Amino acid sequence: MIATLLIAIPGLLMVAVPMIGGAWLMICVAVALKTLIVGIIKHIGFAVKTWIKPHIHYVHLSDHEIETRYRELDIKKNGYNPMRHDFHIKELFPRKPNMEEIKVAAKSLFPHRYHELMPKIGKDDYYLARSFLTNMAVERHTQLTAGQWSEAKEKQWIEMPFLPVIMREVDEEFVNWCFLAVGREVKEHYAS
Repeated sequence: MIATLLIAIPGLLMVAVPMIGGAWLMICVAVALKTLIVGIIKHIGFAVKTWIKPHIHYVHLSDHEIETRYRELDIKKNGYNPMRHDFHIKELFPRKPNMEEIKVAAKSLFPHRYHELMPKIGKDDYYLARSFLTNMAVERHTQLTAGQWSEAKEKQWIEMPFLPVIMREVDEEFVNWCFLAVGREVKEHYAS
């Protein structure tokens, strides 16, 4: 009996192992075919669905990339506009602005309105400095058009610490534009 078992077991193993291996192979092939067929059907379904109703695919761009591309497109479409102030915050301030120096300069330029021009909240010094300079530029425009801006103030404005290079470059055009807006010809008409 033991001899019969010793002869039968290898025979059974010779039959069972290929059957089990074949079964696993068939299962793997069936799963692969199912995945392939389902993928093809989903792809065809998506193509038909987007053909009827297109989908928007979002591409991740940083704020700086968006603003740079917008500026390039705008310049192509409308030409260069030096009065536009849509620069990225790091373009305006290559190094971190010192708010104390800006406050001192603002206090000497606008002694009575200094506290109203200072932004109350902000993310960090870059945004505070940009808001503060924007508010000061608006106040300066008001004084220019009202005839209250003097050459001494203009010199202080140009020499203000952390005034962005871009603002310095377009300053003369800005002043001339302000004077033309109120009917003056040149920027010689400062208040004395």
